[in-house]
Amino acid sequence: MEDRPKLPYRKSIRTESNLTSTVFAEILSTLGLSDVAFAGKFHLLDHSLLAKRNSIAHGQSLDIDVDEYLMLHAEVTG
Repeated sequence: MEDRPKLPYRKSIRTESNLTSTVFAEILSTLGLSDVAFAGKFHLLDHSLLAKRNSIAHGQSLDIDVDEYLMLHAEVTG
């Protein structure tokens, strides 16, 4: 972890505008890292974070439950 990653070419990391678990796994692979530590969070990324982000970005109303938010915040920052 002390060494800087050597990217195969400039602009090799593409987020495809939405960071899905598939895109995240591809970024990790490009950096030569395993996605094993994150695989258990892929459902959270795709169905909680990304779905809510897309609703907000497309102007849809979104009710946020405080307990759900706190749980999601703890998972993401953990």
